[in-house]
Amino acid sequence: ILIPDSVKSIGKSAFEGCVSLTSMKTPVYACEDAPYFGALFGAKTHDAQGSAVPAGLSTLVLTGGEIIPDYAFYACRGLEAVALPETITEMGDFAFYGCEALVCITTGHTALTSVGDHVFTNCASLLSLDLPATVERMGFVEMTEIQEKAIPVLLEGRDIIGQASTGTGKTAAFGIPAIEKIVDPDDQADPQVLVLCPTRELAMQVSDELRKFSKYKEGLRVVTVYGGQNIDTQIRALKRAAVVVGTPGRVIDHIRRRTLKLMNIKLAILDEADEMLNMGFVDDINDILSHVPEERKMLLFSATMPAEIAKIAKNYMHNPQEFVIGTRNEGAENVRHIYFLVQARDKYLALKRIADHNPNIYGIIFCRTKRDTQEIADKLIEDGYNADSLHGDLSQAQRDTVMKKFRERNLQLLVATDVAARGLDVDNLTHVINYGLPDDTAVYTHRSGRTGRAGKTGVSIAIIHSR
Repeated sequence: ILIPDSVKSIGKSAFEGCVSLTSMKTPVYACEDAPYFGALFGAKTHDAQGSAVPAGLSTLVLTGGEIIPDYAFYACRGLEAVALPETITEMGDFAFYGCEALVCITTGHTALTSVGDHVFTNCASLLSLDLPATVERMGFVEMTEIQEKAIPVLLEGRDIIGQASTGTGKTAAFGIPAIEKIVDPDDQADPQVLVLCPTRELAMQVSDELRKFSKYKEGLRVVTVYGGQNIDTQIRALKRAAVVVGTPGRVIDHIRRRTLKLMNIKLAILDEADEMLNMGFVDDINDILSHVPEERKMLLFSATMPAEIAKIAKNYMHNPQEFVIGTRNEGAENVRHIYFLVQARDKYLALKRIADHNPNIYGIIFCRTKRDTQEIADKLIEDGYNADSLHGDLSQAQRDTVMKKFRERNLQLLVATDVAARGLDVDNLTHVINYGLPDDTAVYTHRSGRTGRAGKTGVSIAIIHSR
């Protein structure tokens, strides 16, 4: 919906029931005698507004006005990006309170003179706040430890080695400075940033995050390359790519086809380097890095630091700054661990009991084998549970469909193997269920760490039997 500045007033509840509305451009004072943005959609007070604003409304561009009223966008839970006009001088109390999905706020670099209380409280996803430094210093954005340490060093032009696991905010740590400072939007003939990931799932996830950061960077394209996708489509996309995210095997393929040129790379990033090592990509990594310019910057993130990773760092990095975030195999503090000891024949019944006892469950069920994964998922579906499977025997299209459903919470239970779930980083999981315990304690810790993130609590359950 586009509302021109010439429209001076809009009645309350004017857009009530517009459940498919995804984007809106409107003056700040679009609704007459209504201090809350939700009044346009039928909310009478800010307390009720969260349920009134369409869940699909993700992009909002404001075109005029000087004041963002109190509670203006209170609990607009679907909002991901907001653009403010340069005329804004004042933000009221609770203006964006509870906008859980809000990732990016941009403005015409206005000079705010007054900012209310709790403007961005409970905006857990907010990563890019393009507002004046005076506002940023007021503490509206709380960086994770890796972001706090890495972003200033990267902006200084230093190489970085970060020993940090999945879920610590690594993507924002390298993504925001890469998009804001490193990529030259006027020079996109060849890619300027290269991100290597161990799995296609992680590559797609990193790409999605980078696209959010670059949402208002006109013409900046993030392209993902991985096996299982039509290579001709990738070749066409690479002709206009500023940032390339890919798995080592497919990146090597494009280099050999001469469809990916790395002579203009300014920043190379190895994400989850130890996982790439475990999957046998060390030779591919060396091959790829031999094609990037000597003067480029480099970031390496790894949960562990085996000798092979240290060797790569020594060969390709220049006086890197090292950070260790957390402790290896350290369990998440906000996760409650529970086990149920049952007869082997009763494991599935115990699983159903857990699901029944937690009707709002949103979690991953880990199994040891692909066969077990498919069997458990089939049983759950047959018994009426909102579940699906993720394992190596699925086609890429099937995997993408399942992942999309799960990320959008159209799926409550995902039954998966450890290998298939590599790189699957989903926020707000309530439960992790170990239907089969792993042999390695570190794997259990990694599974459990998928819940209880960003200050939230989670539950890790193990269903075990004496045999």
